Amino acid sequence: MKQLVSLLLVLLIAVPWTHHAEAARNIPGQVNLKDKKVITALKSGKMTFRGVKLGDTVKTARVKWGKPASSYKSVNQYYDYELDYELESDDYYDLAETYFTGQRRQTYPQFKLRYINYNNESIRFSYKDMLKYWGKKADFVYTSADTENYIYGQTILTYDSADGAFYGYQYADQATIKEIKRLYTK
Repeated sequence: MKQLVSLLLVLLIAVPWTHHAEAARNIPGQVNLKDKKVITALKSGKMTFRGVKLGDTVKTARVKWGKPASSYKSVNQYYDYELDYELESDDYYDLAETYFTGQRRQTYPQFKLRYINYNNESIRFSYKDMLKYWGKKADFVYTSADTENYIYGQTILTYDSADGAFYGYQYADQATIKEIKRLYTK
């Protein structure tokens, strides 16, 4: 009986650690924004996140990344789908929102990855880091909802305009980047 109780206590302690390790392994978008190879891949649109790249299907993403924390069908448009992956610890909370779009008569598993929006607290990345590693001149800069957004190729780095804190980044297909530039061109 004592052995059974001991075993249960060990399992109760070990299970939460296993969950966080699994979540950390499956969350897409967690990258080193100071790594030259990562920067080149993000700028050029050739980045792969845990085996999934832009244009891959919902079905592929679910197989490679596992079960999301949540998923949503668009209320505004009929052909949008979102999968959210979370990583939470005592020190930070990261959220990877992955957006897929499809066409009429396609099922959700056939929708294709359009962009990943990675909001984080775990990645320490200052404005000076951006200038040092990504370059002093962004392709395009715009302000939206009190954030400054810097587009480098197919990646948007986002900072709080008031305190300069790094919010995260968005890695998007060319059509999304083109549309953002069109909307924010004066």
